[in-house]
Amino acid sequence: MKIAKILGENGPMLRPCKSGACPAILITDGEDVLVQGRTVEDGELLGLDLPSGECVVRLSRTTLEKLLRQLAES
Repeated sequence: MKIAKILGENGPMLRPCKSGACPAILITDGEDVLVQGRTVEDGELLGLDLPSGECVVRLSRTTLEKLLRQLAES
């Protein structure tokens, strides 16, 4: 799998951000979309029983809306 496009909160990015809070949607060369966000701690999962190998990331609603608009336009 290769990353074909990275959409950051404020528009396309050349690479994922390595410092600070940089939520992003990473579009692969296949049919998958990856989401970069802050990992939710186990104590915050509100009783979710996630399957092995899955996790939850945190994005603000405003950020998610911006990212989804860009995804729809890409």
